[in-house]
Amino acid sequence: MVDPMEQIVDEGESSQIRCFIFDNKTNVILKWRKQNNELPIHATQKNGILYISQTEINDAGNYICTMDDFRGTPIDSLPARINVRQ
Repeated sequence: MVDPMEQIVDEGESSQIRCFIFDNKTNVILKWRKQNNELPIHATQKNGILYISQTEINDAGNYICTMDDFRGTPIDSLPARINVRQ
């Protein structure tokens, strides 16, 4: 699950999206990616949280969190949308 599913961020402001699971699995890796693109160079991720400092217009788009528990096929979240306002 991701939170928020959609947000509007002013250009130059920071944004963040949280990815989390409702399971007590301990060996799970949560990793973010931008749909059809790479993460912005000024983005960081840790413990399921994607943080974009100084959001730019080209950062707008859908972001997907992938859960990998190393036992099967990785599972993608529904996309979270970031809209950037000039």
